[in-house]
Amino acid sequence: EYLPDEADEPLVVAFDPQKMPILFMSLSGPMGPAQLREIGRTQIKPAIERIVGVASADISGGLKRQIQVQIDPVKLNAHNLSTDAVISALRRENLQVPGGKIEEQETEFSIRTLSEYTSVEDIAKTVIGYRQGSPIYIRNIANVRDTYETLTRVVRNNRKPGVLLLISKNSKANTVQVADRVMKSLPGIVNRAPEGVKIGVIFNQADFIRQSISNLSSTSVQAFFLAALVLLFFLQNIRASIIVALSIPISIIVTFSVLDLAGLTLNMMSMAGLALAVGMLVDNSIVVLENIYRHRYEGEAIMESSDAGTREVATAITASTLTTISVFFPVLFVPGIAGVLFNDMAVTICFSLFCALLVSLTLIPLLSSRFLRVEARQEGSGPRKQGIIHSGLRRFTALYSS
Repeated sequence: EYLPDEADEPLVVAFDPQKMPILFMSLSGPMGPAQLREIGRTQIKPAIERIVGVASADISGGLKRQIQVQIDPVKLNAHNLSTDAVISALRRENLQVPGGKIEEQETEFSIRTLSEYTSVEDIAKTVIGYRQGSPIYIRNIANVRDTYETLTRVVRNNRKPGVLLLISKNSKANTVQVADRVMKSLPGIVNRAPEGVKIGVIFNQADFIRQSISNLSSTSVQAFFLAALVLLFFLQNIRASIIVALSIPISIIVTFSVLDLAGLTLNMMSMAGLALAVGMLVDNSIVVLENIYRHRYEGEAIMESSDAGTREVATAITASTLTTISVFFPVLFVPGIAGVLFNDMAVTICFSLFCALLVSLTLIPLLSSRFLRVEARQEGSGPRKQGIIHSGLRRFTALYSS
């Protein structure tokens, strides 16, 4: 209702990030822009679209051929014709229609009539009407020119005119696998193209995904060792440090399994969510292990310590995890492009935190009951002494209490 009366009905198209191009490639060569675009359209584009997983290969840039029928209004009026009559005649004559079929024993052949235009002369000879028994041709009222579309964008490669190829994958295809297949096929495609034609890669989404996976791997390794060092610094127990550090890779592996069952793929947003959640995967495990450590130090058996220590903090860490998940969960219901973009990241964070909670309540007590070694406090001995850090903390607590 806010549009002008003469405006057409607006076209609404749903945006799908899965349909965005995964590869931007440049096509260059010694030939002119028109010939280069024609090579891309007739040779490069069909070869790429035959690759498994590729949905389409669009071409941009170069000079696109265009047949222009430039009508002379004076001649058109002199022959008592209208522009609609010219358009209708061109549409009527430039058609491929079925011509029937031929049956030969058990074989059936379809026949089609070759009635499409093949040259400019065919268009010029099109009959659009009759006057006093004489045919009126297109050439009598218009000039037919074989030219190019008006340039609205310019594509250059290394400061020379070129053509841009935009390659999109099928919605269910894997981005990295499709990109790898295209890259492996390029040498063969270039060899079949005219001499001098080159194809360069401007953007490859698979590189960003690999970089994200590499960053996640390095972040996980760093988190593994840093968590172990911090726990070793405070607990001064190598086994306890290793047990907690193991929760990071195990939580990530379980998260991958859950993502696969949910039908999610590894893309830039899901990898970003996993990288963001890595720092929180170890929190619950630290709380559980510290409580088990305390029970064991107080003299309880290791099996009872693992059970009691986990049960005491289970409600607290579950509430803490659900509180964090509740921050990201509403992102799933955000409308518009923001919800589409951040949906995978929010789901990944929620899944990873839930898996970390599951690991802390199951695997950490199990490993602690089998491998944790803590000397119980002797009767009559004071608080556990574990170095400068704990001595400083006790002094600070005493100062605060006074």
